[in-house]
This record gives sequence, C-alpha cells and structure tokens, in this order.
Amino acid sequence: MLGCLTLPFIQGLALLASILLGTMLHAKESAKDKRKPCQVKDGTWLECPESSPSGIASDYVFRPADKAKKSKSPLVLLAGGPGQSASEGFIPLPPMIQDLSREYDLIFFNPRGTTGKSKLKCPTPETIDLKQITDRTYMADEAKSCLKSLGSRFDLSDFGTDASLADLDKIREDLGYEKLSFYGVSYGTRLALRYAALYPDRTDKMVLEGVLPPNAFIGQDTYALQPVLKRLSTRCSQTVTCAKAYGDVYESYQKLRSDFAKPRTLEANHPRTGKKTAIALDINMIDGMLLQLLYTEFDQTLIPAILHQAAGGNLNPLIASSFSAVRSPFYEGLYFAIACTEDAPFFDSTKLDARTEEFLDICLSYPFKPSSAKIHDPVRGPWPTLLLSGELDPVTPPELIKSLKADLTNAKHFVIPNKGHNVFYLRCVGSQIKDFFLDKKSDRKCEDQKQPLPFYIEETKR
Repeated sequence: MLGCLTLPFIQGLALLASILLGTMLHAKESAKDKRKPCQVKDGTWLECPESSPSGIASDYVFRPADKAKKSKSPLVLLAGGPGQSASEGFIPLPPMIQDLSREYDLIFFNPRGTTGKSKLKCPTPETIDLKQITDRTYMADEAKSCLKSLGSRFDLSDFGTDASLADLDKIREDLGYEKLSFYGVSYGTRLALRYAALYPDRTDKMVLEGVLPPNAFIGQDTYALQPVLKRLSTRCSQTVTCAKAYGDVYESYQKLRSDFAKPRTLEANHPRTGKKTAIALDINMIDGMLLQLLYTEFDQTLIPAILHQAAGGNLNPLIASSFSAVRSPFYEGLYFAIACTEDAPFFDSTKLDARTEEFLDICLSYPFKPSSAKIHDPVRGPWPTLLLSGELDPVTPPELIKSLKADLTNAKHFVIPNKGHNVFYLRCVGSQIKDFFLDKKSDRKCEDQKQPLPFYIEETKR
C-alpha cells in the first residue's frame, strides 16, 4: 500500500503512482485479452478466461459494466452451498443484479470443486426411487462411496475456503482491481467474510444474505427447523381458515416425532409413477424433508396441510415434496470437502445428536485434514455491510449473527418478516441492495413485503 511506504520526495510518490497505475492498466488490458465470449446455461453471452484452470483451482465468468463510468470495484457474486457456482446459481441474472450491472463489472466466482476438471460432483441416477430419498443409511453409504471415488482422484482437503479465496485474490490481481465488493448468499457469506478477514485492505463493501457467521458450524448450527415450525404454527392459529382446517400445526409435528421416534415401515406411492413401495421412515428423515420445504416462502405455505396429512397417516404429500423441491446445480462432494474440514472438527460435543453423528460418520469415511480453527475467528472491520435475514430462515436464522453485527462496525441488519432463506427476489429488498451498492440513501421500510403468502387450504376443507 502507498500509505505504508516512506519516500523522500514528492517526485518519488508521483513516479510510484504512475508505475502502479501503468501496471494496473496493463493488467486490465492483459486480462481482457485473455478473455473470450462464452455462452452460459440460459444462452446469455458473457466473458470467460481463455483457458480453463489446470488442476485444482477456482474460475470465474465476467460481465463488463454497461456504462463507461462505472464503480471502481467490481461486484463479486458468491453462491451458496457449499457446492454451488455463481455462474450457475446467478444465471439467469436476477433483475436486481441486472440493474447493478449497468455500473458494476460483475465477477461470477466459481470456487474450487465447482469448475474445470476438478468438479466434485457425485453421480446422479437417471431415475429416482423412494429408497434414494427416504433411506438415510442408503444415502449415507452413497455419500461415502462418492467421497471414496472423488478421493481417489483428488486430495479433498485442497478445496477449502481459504484456498478458493487465494484464487479469487489472484483473479483480482490479474484483472487489475484494487478492491472487491461482494454480494454473497448463504455459504457465499462465509466466502465474503473470510476474504475480508484475510485481505481487509482489498475489501470494499458487502451485501450478505442468509448470513453464515464465523462462529457458526455447518451441520450443527445451521438447523432451526423447530423454531420455524413453531412460528408457522402460531401464524396458522391466528388465521381463521388455517386454524379451522388444520388445528394446531406444531401439535401435528409433535405427533410425528412420537410416531416415528423409531423407524417405521409403511407403504407410499412413488410421486411420479404411482407405484406403491414399502419404505422405512424415522423422524430424522422426516425432519430433513420438512427442512427442504422451509427454504422458500411459497413452500412454507404448504406446511400446515402437509403436517396435518402426515399426522393422520398420509405421508405421500411430504414424500412428494422431496421430488419437487427445485435446487440450483449442486456439487455434493464440495459440500463435504468444506464441512468435513472447516466445521465438523469443531462441533460442540455436548450438542451432538443422531443427525450430527451421522454427518460425522460420513466425514470419517475419508482422511480429511482439519482446517485451521482461525476460519471461525471473529471478523472485525469497518467495511460498509448490509446484512439481510429472513425471519423464517431454517438454516441461517437471524439469531445466528448477534455477535457478527457488533464486530462489523459499519453494518446494518434487516430482518424480513415471514420470509425464508432468500429475500433478494422481493422488490423492496432488491431496491435496498441497489441503493446500498450505488451509495444512495435509503429509508425504505419494505412495509409491503411484510404480508405473508396465504397458507394453502385444501378444497375439501374450505
């Protein structure tokens, strides 16, 4: 940094500045020369590096700003997971990102394990039977088999957050930027916060949504199923049509916990073929299915009906939801490569349960090298930061970031009522994000976003 240098003459400073500026301009021109037009998944044309990374490395896709006068720092898009790439997770461009791209160069960052020849993808069967989504032992064995296969080709301890961020900083340098701004979601918030901790002088501003703070462990702290179900149950009880149709929603869930405390065998219909199949279910598997439904506001509206049916003995709607849940492309091997090195080694042993012990068992199937515990050190700094949480987020609940808010001295936190894991799609929230990145004062209260979607009421119960 210039501020750390002592030069005897003003001329020396001017010379150094001209040398640095010349180097930066050359880097930008050189980096542009190394990019080529490329078509991403929806047919959008962006710019990609001329050659794919060799070996284990991160990658990126680039979109230059529309305007000649643009922000000094590019906007780096960081997807969640861990196991998602930005060039897949943010394409097609959400309207809010599309608007920001007029003034911001966009860098779609693809961490190690999501790109090139080192993708940590587990095999996906062409057809899915009920066993594959209801049998936890089968699913755990498949995960172990995948790690064994991937581990025969790669050292799975080489895909960590810090390694990917070292790649990102090299990308920053190659493109000729002094600083980076970030929009991160879910695990992408860990990437952004950790970059700020490792490279504080190269961090500009951040919007973090569905925040995973440094003190939280994936697999242990990212689980707020019951608190969210209680809030949905309360809301149902305060809604005449829902209360009349489904009664006490949380009581229905408690009945399931009692009925399936131990595995039970039952017949279920395959959601796509209708074929009856005998399956074994326990409460941990049921909880996993419910957790998927709690991610989005729309799916949350189905919870009272699904729990009411399940408590009455019909689990077909719940099982069908596991088939219909839509998720972005996901590299499962990377999820374990991150969580088994950066989180599992630091689990609180007093909080272990069947679910976390099963997760630890998967991690023990491969000789992962634990990361440094420093990845969970507090991140402190003055970077302008906007923190966004959905009140009903089942995996990164607002309560997780109490200490982070105090550590980030220039941060604002907005909790969006009645919403789940993602909130950027809401028009008012998108406007808040744009105002923040464009340095516009915003006093938006988003009152119009506070009303929840109505619960689904079955025709026979109306």
